[in-house]
Amino acid sequence: KEKIAVAGSKSGYVLVLKATDGKPLYKPIPISLHLNNVNDNNPNANLTLESAEGKVICPANNGGVQASPAFADGNIYVIGTTLSPDFPTTSGAYNTTFSNSFGFYTTDAFIAKLDRDLTKLLASTFLGGSNWDRGYSLAIKSDGSIYVAGETVSYDFPTTKGAYDTSYNGGDSSGDDVYVAKLDRDLMYLLDSTFFGGSGDDHFRSLAIDTVGNIYLTGITTSPDFPMIPDAYDKSLRFEL
Repeated sequence: KEKIAVAGSKSGYVLVLKATDGKPLYKPIPISLHLNNVNDNNPNANLTLESAEGKVICPANNGGVQASPAFADGNIYVIGTTLSPDFPTTSGAYNTTFSNSFGFYTTDAFIAKLDRDLTKLLASTFLGGSNWDRGYSLAIKSDGSIYVAGETVSYDFPTTKGAYDTSYNGGDSSGDDVYVAKLDRDLMYLLDSTFFGGSGDDHFRSLAIDTVGNIYLTGITTSPDFPMIPDAYDKSLRFEL
């Protein structure tokens, strides 16, 4: 298997290169792509590059990193997880205050936007409630809106009126719920946000958006009451200790 390196160009393209000699493996890829499936619960997961058409370009081991970048409008967007109350945020961002009511090691998700040369922090915000919140993946819609997803054990994780599920499902604050949220391109407004899960542990793995704007999630659950639709392929939890 060919080892790869990924680099950005000032002209707004991402380059996939051979790690051995720096020669390109593919033609330059437009920046309308995202890196997916990055989280600290799965340090051996594949890191997958996807073009705007959804074609998988190449896999690479992520080494347990806790941030995932995406590229749009010539800028770089990053989602991740932080323990830092002084993590850099920007004036006017959706949330500039680190939320921590449960003591040491409580984390917030963050979303940040940088220019393509990594010289300016254009926007940066926290996202979370008073307990553990982790940011794992983001995707950018053609209109510039930012979709983010991760896991939370915060009963007060911010949701929006009319969202699919506005209540934490993890029981006694020990079970993870998945969240999905939408922010504007400048990270100033939380446009939509919902919990997604059942009464057990629900773990997020991947987020994607199709050409008509539908959102797709994959993950893992131990919840017997995980939400299903009537004609789902398989409505039975197959889980044994």
